[in-house]
Order: sequence, then C-alpha cells, then structure tokens
Amino acid sequence: MVPGDDWQLPGDKWMPTPPGPRAVRPGWETDPVGWQHVGDSIADLLVPTRGFGDWWSKLLTAWRRSWRSLLPLQLVTLPLWLGTAAAARWLSDRGGSLADRRQRIPEALLAVLGVVAAWVMAAFVVRGAGSWLIVHDAAGRPTSLGAALRFGVHRFWSYVGWSLVAGVAVGVGSLLCLVPGIYLGVVFGSLLTGVVAFERGRTWRRCFELARGSWWSLASRVLVVGLVSGLVGVIARVVSDRVLATTTTSDLAWLAAVAVSRLVQIPAEMLGAVGAVVTYAERRAATGRCGTADLLEELGC
Repeated sequence: MVPGDDWQLPGDKWMPTPPGPRAVRPGWETDPVGWQHVGDSIADLLVPTRGFGDWWSKLLTAWRRSWRSLLPLQLVTLPLWLGTAAAARWLSDRGGSLADRRQRIPEALLAVLGVVAAWVMAAFVVRGAGSWLIVHDAAGRPTSLGAALRFGVHRFWSYVGWSLVAGVAVGVGSLLCLVPGIYLGVVFGSLLTGVVAFERGRTWRRCFELARGSWWSLASRVLVVGLVSGLVGVIARVVSDRVLATTTTSDLAWLAAVAVSRLVQIPAEMLGAVGAVVTYAERRAATGRCGTADLLEELGC
C-alpha cells in the first residue's frame, strides 16, 4: 500500500500495515499503524504536545512572534494605569484640615473609583484582544488593532462575569482552607482566559475538564510565568526608584517614574497573555484534537 492513494492518520486500525520494507516517499513517514503525511506530525507553531520543554519553547517563540502586535494593546491601557496611580496619590495626599479632608473624601473616592473602573474595563478588553492577536500571528493571518479590540469588546462581559465568579471561588476557598484556594487559583489562572476566548458555554465545567489529572503541570506553568513577572516587577521598582532619585520630587517626576516602571513591566504582561493561550492550547491538545487552525476557526474568523 502506497501513501498518497489511500492513507490515514494514526489510530485508524482498519488499514493494515504494509508488509516488508517500506519505501518512504519524500514528505511521508511511517508509524506503527500505517502511513501519515509529515505535515500532520510536525509540531504546531502554537500548540505544545511534548511536555514542559515544548511548552516553554512555544511560549518564547509565540512571544517573539507577537510582541509587536501586543505592544499597542498594552500602550492603550498605559494612560488609564497612570490615571489610576495619580488618582490614588491625589487621594492619599489631600491637604487641608481634617474636616476639609473628610468633606472631600466622597468626591475623591468617586474620582479614584472611576479611573480604576475604566482601567479594569480596558484590561478585560485587552485580555480577549490579546488572544485574538496571538492566534492570528501563529496562523500567519493579517492582524489589526481594531479587529482585535472588537473581539475583546465582544468577549468583555464573559470575562467580567467569569472573572468575578473565579475571584469569589478562590477567595472563599482560601478563607475556608488555603489548599482549595490555591487549587482553584491555578485552574482558573491558567485556563479561564482560553476557555472564554475560544469556547462557548460550560466555562466552569470546561476549566475543570481541561485541568483533570494535570494540576501539577498547570501549577508549574503558572509558577514559571509568575516568577518571571515577579522578577520583572522587582526590576521595574528599582528602575522607578532610580528615576525618582535622579529627578525632583514633584508630582510630574513621580508620574514619570510610574510610567517608566509600567513600561518595564509590559514585556512580562505580554508573556502572561501568551502563556495563557499556549497553556490552554496544550491542555486542549492533551484532551482532544487541537491546532492553531482549530483555534483560529473558533475565534469566528
């Protein structure tokens, strides 16, 4: 039996393995069942299938491939981040007498809450838009900031609702006993972004289906991304302190230091976005068929 006329993917037991030596044509390879095209066995550009090393390699590759697309998304939220920091500083540094400060607390709180709410809303939109960009870059499809933001807006309420549910579940689990909180934190922290972006319905159950039997694997992924983000955060704090030490103590200098600190943290933010997609894709591939083309189709593209 010669591949090309009647071939199959591995696992279809009905096709017998050809007896004797197998003359492999260019572009084909054999396996214990029969023939398959090499293109079906080549590692997907985005979906890891061979353990932690493959996951880390795909993560870094996806980051290098998509950082130019993700950077504008992060810069969109930068003014809101600075506004949140400035509002918090303004609230804490209110001058005047105690009576004056108490009288102005409500309006100050409203201002701070308004800026924080705007930043949180933008962060949820960026969460979905980032997943859209990462998959399109991996598939070699053209991307645009507008299309990515439209997708993020389309998924906005799903992210808000399920993030609130996950936050409450993790909080309650941590209060009752620390272990359930850690367990839920790893499950939702590693899979919720991908499930909401690529699937419809059954979000809660689907997260646990993908995590079944692989909690320690997911925890290692979350730990690595968390350590990288923590290290970058320390560097950002050192850079911010250095900027403040070489400038005046004015509000403008303080705001500049906050901006520099935030810019230093952006690569880690992008790594976390890529890690969420790659980890979800890894679990999808472990529990069923999943490739970049499948993810692209499920985005509705």
